[in-house]
Amino acid sequence: MTIEQIISETLRLPPDQRERLAETLLQSLEPDARREQAWANEARRRLDEIDSGQVISIPSGEAMKQARAAPPYQR
Repeated sequence: MTIEQIISETLRLPPDQRERLAETLLQSLEPDARREQAWANEARRRLDEIDSGQVISIPSGEAMKQARAAPPYQR
């Protein structure tokens, strides 16, 4: 089976199964130094935005409440 066939078959799966497959594949990869550095840079950028007042943080409970109230993501 080719990678194109695997992708085609995978896209026919229900969203929850595609999510499970994606998580499994990502977990199977060894940590990559570039990826780890990219996440560290992103965390620093976000912290800098909060520290500068550019972004205001909200409690996690409020964030979850807003996320649950938002309309579902549509492609």
